[in-house]
Amino acid sequence: MVTCRSSVTGIEKGVPADKLQFRPSVYGLIIHYDQILLNGFRGGYIFPGGGIDPGETLNEALEREIFEETGLSVTQETFLHFEEHFVISDMAKVETYFHTFRWYFLCKDPVGEISTIGFTELERNHMQEPQWIPIDQIRNLKIYHPHDPIALIQKALVNSVK
Repeated sequence: MVTCRSSVTGIEKGVPADKLQFRPSVYGLIIHYDQILLNGFRGGYIFPGGGIDPGETLNEALEREIFEETGLSVTQETFLHFEEHFVISDMAKVETYFHTFRWYFLCKDPVGEISTIGFTELERNHMQEPQWIPIDQIRNLKIYHPHDPIALIQKALVNSVK
């Protein structure tokens, strides 16, 4: 049995290992001037990104996921963080359990117009259009993330001024 946790509800559940799906994924922290781009999600926010398709590199998946979820093209700047989690995904009609590997990168130089045109049907049902959020407001936000999202944003800020 593996303990899986929902990053939205915080509920934990014991799940047999053979019920887990492996899901490597990549996320971008897009900093532009004094703002960060976040996707709206269930009354809070999430970092744009998602699953890596078979045969994709981390960079290819990051560029694709950022474009699909924001409409923007970005430059991958700096590796920030890696983490491993056992997750309950309650976005679909049936609970799904994942063993996740997650890579986080600082991204810069956003080009294009913010859009939801690349959202999947599931994303259209659960996510809202990305928003530029002033960095000085992040402590007041609910950011769904299994790790400490404020520490991750602070690390991105330190790396963005180098």
